[in-house]
Amino acid sequence: MVQELPPTTQQWQRLTLDIVHDAVGHRIRFKSRGITRESTIVRVAPSGKSIAITGDGDLGNSINLIRKIEVLM
Repeated sequence: MVQELPPTTQQWQRLTLDIVHDAVGHRIRFKSRGITRESTIVRVAPSGKSIAITGDGDLGNSINLIRKIEVLM
């Protein structure tokens, strides 16, 4: 028997144009130079195709949604 998770449990899911504007303030994880990194979304561009993140000077604090990005929601 498969046990379902309670609805309040957060799960990692792929960040897409459909949910990017709802994800501001949520944790994300992505790979940069082969290392998995975690950060927080600060703001989203009006087009929804790029996001500003906290604390990653290597990427200039910005990521395009072309990358595989997962969000904890």
